[in-house]
Amino acid sequence: RRQAFENVFARTGRDILDRSLSGYAPDLGYLSHREAGAKWLKFLGVESDARDVIVTRGAQEAILLLLSMFTQPGDPVFVEDPTYLGLSHLLRLRNHQMVPLQLDAQGVSPEAIEHKAARSGAKLLFLCPNLQNPTGVVLTTERRHAIAQVAQRSDLLIIENDPFSALIEKDTRPPAIASIAPERTFYLASLSKCTGPAMRVCFMRCPPAHTQGLEGVKHALTLGGAFLQGEIAAEWIRKGLLDRLCAWQRDEIARRWSLARSIIGDRIGEELRPAPFVFIHLPEPWRAGEFVSAARRSSVVCIEADRFTVGRAGAPQAIRLALSTPTTEGEVLRGLDIVADLMSTYSPSGATRY
Repeated sequence: RRQAFENVFARTGRDILDRSLSGYAPDLGYLSHREAGAKWLKFLGVESDARDVIVTRGAQEAILLLLSMFTQPGDPVFVEDPTYLGLSHLLRLRNHQMVPLQLDAQGVSPEAIEHKAARSGAKLLFLCPNLQNPTGVVLTTERRHAIAQVAQRSDLLIIENDPFSALIEKDTRPPAIASIAPERTFYLASLSKCTGPAMRVCFMRCPPAHTQGLEGVKHALTLGGAFLQGEIAAEWIRKGLLDRLCAWQRDEIARRWSLARSIIGDRIGEELRPAPFVFIHLPEPWRAGEFVSAARRSSVVCIEADRFTVGRAGAPQAIRLALSTPTTEGEVLRGLDIVADLMSTYSPSGATRY
């Protein structure tokens, strides 16, 4: 990371005043950034014309653009249940009705989407098909094809939020839904999860029919495109640094996932792949809220499953624990030991302090 940032910052610092980059960027991003984004999307398995790639300040901005383009506040939208907190916060801010789609070990059910599409009137389908946040589930290839067919029959637009794709080995990565149904899928490849939280950059691949319309929406919301972080990301792609950064991150996550398996493996689903977080089902008699409070008193931060649940549906007694947040392996081990110790001894009001 240090090498990647130092190299690019030095070059950008020298060149910035000699280029047009010191002004407002075009709404969709500089063409050179979009070309680099198209190259990165191709690496992820999504063929894209640079003219249909939009550079945004993270996936959250991309989602807001799409909501603003295709919905009115209050409209129903399909979401996975449990779902990503950033998405649910944005939908609640706009008073959207969230239509929940339950997850199993294979992801969202295509039959559930088709059944609810006719009844709910929802026209946008949000999916995180790879290492779904918070459960870590990977949507199966069979279901991806079936969902694409359901979306066509039900006239749904798909927002494929895919920040973790680069953390899955290329030869084991399922095909992107955008490669199966490119005419109706908006593919979001943000970099913060696979390189570092400071990189708030997302390359969004749009169906060609909608790119021009989104340009006007983006201008109204942001008055210009992403520049500095877009330039860093583009330079990483040109030099092959982004792939190397993701490979380093992938190896580190695999190592931390292995540690989690060795310490609390009986609470992690056997079918799950290594992810930057782990979804842990708690033993009796722990309730998730009690566990989160006890863990916090022992200097471990985790989130109860109820925070990710849509509406009033019953949440499992489970927590999501981030493995990527600690800066050292020692901190990871210490946190996992605390979690394991808490799970083995029910003491919600008197947890041991470490």
